[in-house]
Amino acid sequence: MRREALKQRRRGLSLIEVSVTIAVATLAMAIVGTGIASLLRVDARFRNASTAAADLPLLKQALRADLHAAVDCQLAGDTLTLSGEAPVTYTWSGDTIQRDTAQRDTAQRDTADSQRRFGVPEGVSWNLQEEKVEGARLVRLTFKPKAEGQPLITQLVAELGRHARLTTGAGEGAR
Repeated sequence: MRREALKQRRRGLSLIEVSVTIAVATLAMAIVGTGIASLLRVDARFRNASTAAADLPLLKQALRADLHAAVDCQLAGDTLTLSGEAPVTYTWSGDTIQRDTAQRDTAQRDTADSQRRFGVPEGVSWNLQEEKVEGARLVRLTFKPKAEGQPLITQLVAELGRHARLTTGAGEGAR
């Protein structure tokens, strides 16, 4: 009779066994969840860095074309304004630079190009310098790290109003 009583009593799990199992499972899930979150953070950081590195040459190309077409430029804080036939504004916010044109055409391509975002590496600032060389206004736009002692990231030198000068110069030379 005593054996039958023991068999009846040991059919299920005790409360302590269930509690220990739940605690071990919770601990394992917390460790796995933390590991996955860390991997996703590292992946996002590398993806942003590679996107920014790929966008920097495209940004330089767009800036060069816009500077050549512009008549004047002004850098005020995080906004670079290029005035001319089609005014263009570059606004720096966080890790992106947004290019906006004031003139929006009905053509699909022009509308898509009127607003464009470029990724920028983290910890980077920009600096604008203007100088005159042999009657031409040169603009030097430098992207450099905010921390001292780190190498220059990239630099762009473009002639302001180059398109107008070449068009006017070609027209005068043809006469």
